[in-house]
Amino acid sequence: MRGDYQYVGGDRYSDLPGVAASLLRRQGAYDLVSTRVGVRTHDWEVSVYATNLFDTKGVLGTVMRSPTYQTITAPRTVGLNIIKAFK
Repeated sequence: MRGDYQYVGGDRYSDLPGVAASLLRRQGAYDLVSTRVGVRTHDWEVSVYATNLFDTKGVLGTVMRSPTYQTITAPRTVGLNIIKAFK
């Protein structure tokens, strides 16, 4: 079992190359949680995982143009890993 927590604090500005500072906006804080649970034997490993478990919409960058656009965190992703070792 594994869990990851990431906090990204507020009071930061988007940093997009080639964009005038007057078009950038302060970004808010957000939290990301990911987890993985699995079972391993001598030649098999099976695990399920979820990244961005709570589907947080953290804003990575905002450009104040018409229209305004934002880059946000990747959505929740859930998956299954199956690994077989051939010896």
